[in-house]
Amino acid sequence: MRCRWAELCPFFQEHIPYSPETKAILLARYCHGAYTSCARWIGWRIFGIEGVPEDMLPSDHTALDEMLVERFGHDEKPQDLEG
Repeated sequence: MRCRWAELCPFFQEHIPYSPETKAILLARYCHGAYTSCARWIGWRIFGIEGVPEDMLPSDHTALDEMLVERFGHDEKPQDLEG
């Protein structure tokens, strides 16, 4: 299933400085595949689109965890991320 936010994601923008091969892998894996495992998608669901750094990789769960700890003050993560 395709992510409904894929067209808004900076990885669809030409100015993102990743190789075409890297971009294709990320798009196939996260935008056109298991998008609910995308750190950007999870961040958008919690913080809104403005709250996710444009340069954050879909695989950067470390940055997402740091954002969650900063926001919520602990390591627990919200459970309801479906949709």
